[in-house]
Amino acid sequence: MDAARSAFSRRPQLSLDEDTLAHAGALAKRTRLSGAFLIDISRIRPDPSQPRKTFDTNHQAELTGSIERLGILQPITVRYLPTDDIYQIITGERRFQAAKAAGLSALPCWVQTPENKDILVHQIVENWQRSDLHPYDLADALAELRDSNGYSQKELAKLTGKPASEISRFLKLLTINPAAQEQARSDSTGTVSKRHLVAIADLPKEEQPAMVQTVQETRMTATETERIVREKQARADGRKSRGAPLGLHFRYKTSQATVTVAFQRKQVDARDLLQALDEAKRQIKEDEV
Repeated sequence: MDAARSAFSRRPQLSLDEDTLAHAGALAKRTRLSGAFLIDISRIRPDPSQPRKTFDTNHQAELTGSIERLGILQPITVRYLPTDDIYQIITGERRFQAAKAAGLSALPCWVQTPENKDILVHQIVENWQRSDLHPYDLADALAELRDSNGYSQKELAKLTGKPASEISRFLKLLTINPAAQEQARSDSTGTVSKRHLVAIADLPKEEQPAMVQTVQETRMTATETERIVREKQARADGRKSRGAPLGLHFRYKTSQATVTVAFQRKQVDARDLLQALDEAKRQIKEDEV
């Protein structure tokens, strides 16, 4: 018996095929997720309470083109509504709309059954980082989540994973003069950003509509808006404004951009302007080296 065991131990061991080993490695430490289905697109509906109310047409066109070439790379998230026998979107409406435009007949979906409050939290978090999301879309959604559940700003911050200070800035937008809010809400150019509006909220309410209009007409930057608001507040308080004085600003629109040159003095002529532009040109060239 010992001789037989010794003879067996000396026999060459069989090696596994490398493809088999690679496949086994790929399967290690991974788990199949349940709830993923391919659902007919005709049975999927957007959520009318979704925070995002508008979609950037250029971004949507790019997404549609990507789906036409590559298909849907990530499933959308839906929940089943038995009363209507449809699937309502929780997250992924941009992909859904682009898939429809691309002519897809079905979409890969994760089917979930969250509570209503959790649905809104998911939608807020998904949309938060989108650069094209209108600031009032997010402000309204946060206010709805707060008011319908009695949450504090601290609780909203914990739910969304965002700083309480950022929650406060968005909710501050809802304190602005309703006329100024309407101007900002109807702005589809992105000229009036959240940062503009947070600054404008510090002005007296009667001055806010005019300030929003100025930002829209002159395409004033957020930095300029903040500085002007500080100046107005300082004058109203009878104090001198801190920091550099408000000087002259020159704005030129080209075919590709709007160029603004700001001087910290009030006496400027054409030579000063040309010299400033020449210096800026030299700095740009030096940065390229």
